[in-house]
Amino acid sequence: MKSIFFFLSSLLAFSLVVFTSCKKTDSGSSSQGSLAGQWQQTNGPCNGLIGSVAISGNTIYAGSDVGGTYISPDLGKTWSMVTNGMSTYSNPSAIIIHNDTIMAAADGVFRSTDNGKTWNQLGQDVITCCILTMSWTGQTIVLCTYNYGPLFISNDNGLTWKESGSSIPDYTNGAAILGSNIYAATSSHGIYISTDNGQTYLASNNGLTNLQVYSVMTNNNKIYAGTGDGLFASTDQGANWSIISNALFHSHPIQHMAFNSSTILAGGYSGLFYSNDNGASWKQAVTGLADQSIESLAISGSTFLAGTSSGIYMSVNSGQTWNAIGLPVTYVHSLSSNGSDVFSCAIMMTGGIFVTPDYGQNWNFLLGGLPTYNVNSISWNGTEMIAATDSGVFVSGDRGLTWTKKSQGVPVDEYSTVTCVAGNGSNLYAGTYSYGIFVSHDGGGSWTHATLPVSDEYYAMCFYINSSGIYAGMFFGGILFSSDNGQTWTSVSSGLPTMTAYSSIVQAGSRLFASSFQGVYSSGDNGHTWRIAGSELNGKVVYSLATNGTDIIAATYENGVYMSKDLGSSWFQINSGLPANTKTACVAINGQWLFVGTNGQGVWRHPYSH
Repeated sequence: MKSIFFFLSSLLAFSLVVFTSCKKTDSGSSSQGSLAGQWQQTNGPCNGLIGSVAISGNTIYAGSDVGGTYISPDLGKTWSMVTNGMSTYSNPSAIIIHNDTIMAAADGVFRSTDNGKTWNQLGQDVITCCILTMSWTGQTIVLCTYNYGPLFISNDNGLTWKESGSSIPDYTNGAAILGSNIYAATSSHGIYISTDNGQTYLASNNGLTNLQVYSVMTNNNKIYAGTGDGLFASTDQGANWSIISNALFHSHPIQHMAFNSSTILAGGYSGLFYSNDNGASWKQAVTGLADQSIESLAISGSTFLAGTSSGIYMSVNSGQTWNAIGLPVTYVHSLSSNGSDVFSCAIMMTGGIFVTPDYGQNWNFLLGGLPTYNVNSISWNGTEMIAATDSGVFVSGDRGLTWTKKSQGVPVDEYSTVTCVAGNGSNLYAGTYSYGIFVSHDGGGSWTHATLPVSDEYYAMCFYINSSGIYAGMFFGGILFSSDNGQTWTSVSSGLPTMTAYSSIVQAGSRLFASSFQGVYSSGDNGHTWRIAGSELNGKVVYSLATNGTDIIAATYENGVYMSKDLGSSWFQINSGLPANTKTACVAINGQWLFVGTNGQGVWRHPYSH
């Protein structure tokens, strides 16, 4: 079941804490509206899959599954997206730097001769989709495509292309070039070699103990093959293969490799290994490498890079220790402040819950405690944290380190997910995507299905609890209220448009405020009647609200962040420092900072003094 946040976006277009900071630099300051300062991107959270990475000097190029190619001129301190000539939805699976030219392979082949500022697509008449790997030697480039069988070859640096490899009886996972030979790694038939520029191929597997070859590369006149049995090498142009014997490689598929002088990096979805003596001895990269699922590798001088399913890691001491350097392209859809910590729920490849103890300088990934990465929202019930997930309701008494499932009686299946949760002592409340609201009076030990005055299809997006009772903001069902701990519910939607979504409810002073996909509404009589709160947000999609005294902060989908200092009578934008068209999804206040979660750019913060 997809995260509920994906659904909302479509409407609109091991118990372990691991250090996963994404380094960024702070922005300067300016003044806008009546709030001094400007937004600064925090150092995370980082969880986008990095399918390709390359480095030249201090400049790093990376392809992210969020979509697009990113460039950092300062070894990961700052990042910018490539927008000139390459689709922002392209996720390069390979990036190669060759002299002064950069090639990126995604849904096509793109070339840049100005350090990535502009790009031109090559071979549109032949290459139509889905490039997996790219190898480039001299003027020859060889491409391997996803599940398409044939390779594509260019002998003039990408200007013209031809299909190759129709005689190979299997899918190819990669290709390499050594001299005039082309080597193809196949899914189950080993290595195939062409000595006539790709016209014909013959199998050459003498010595290979596993014909499932994930990758093939060349270095110093050697050929390396990454297989399900580890790493093999050939010193006679592929005629014979010998295993690089090391217990570390046992049962570790080698899907990616990188070379530099006597250094070899080799890894896959179960770990990263490195050798600084040309393969004579090996070690596994562990210290600082929180994510062992390796998606791409690169080396330049003494700088090693590993693209993982949760960002990029860098080592500057020959692989002994690693640090996360970004990039924060995460979809953050829920923020919660508790004490000095700020917690975020993120989606994409790893998703899950992240926490920052230092106002965004470092983000820690709460690994392993939850059986699902799709966390739709979190809330607090005293000292307990409650998580609404695609796998049910979970409760943590140690700030997210360990979790206990509390979903007996709450249906979760391919049609439904828990969308939101709230708690008040032993009373817990859970909204589901397809089955309405469920209530527990014993701390989640058992649940009952609440009878609602609207259809279960109009699911709860949020809860809010005050001294009067509990409120539920519905998707296309107005706002519901219960004064008896969820046993009975009534509609409190007078003055509200019902055919919209109510995504958060907060209180400032004696007034309630509800964000909707048509603006912000307020009530001064505990929700009996509502009216639009300020014309500036009327008709706008407002995802989230946060309050502090008479201050109200609103995160909007297309218009950035708004603030009201007069209980919603008027609003002004506070977007200085945010990139243009930033889509904000959630907001929180913690001490001296405002925080917003964005749709693809991580968490940002703004100086705040009440």
